Amino acid sequence: IKSQVQQDMLALHRVRSLLIHERTALMNQMRGLLAEYGVVVAVGAAHLRWALADIQGDRDARVSELIREALVEMAARLSHSRNSSSVTTSGLDISRETTPELAA
Repeated sequence: IKSQVQQDMLALHRVRSLLIHERTALMNQMRGLLAEYGVVVAVGAAHLRWALADIQGDRDARVSELIREALVEMAARLSHSRNSSSVTTSGLDISRETTPELAA
């Protein structure tokens, strides 16, 4: 039988895993959408952020205003997902530090 703390930790791990999966899927969708317009972005969150900043700043002619707006919305969701994942990771770190039975 698991203790309450152990169940909480397992639940946080599942939530974190789901958030990371969703974040990865969203980034891949954004890269795929950009590729359809001839904008190739390397794998990795930083490359995607740089590409999005370039597209928004330069008003890249390859990407229409409609798609640009969709990308802005997707980028906002990505930012929210990144923040949610950080909160969950912080919860896991705090739990490990404050609960001796989880340190092992």
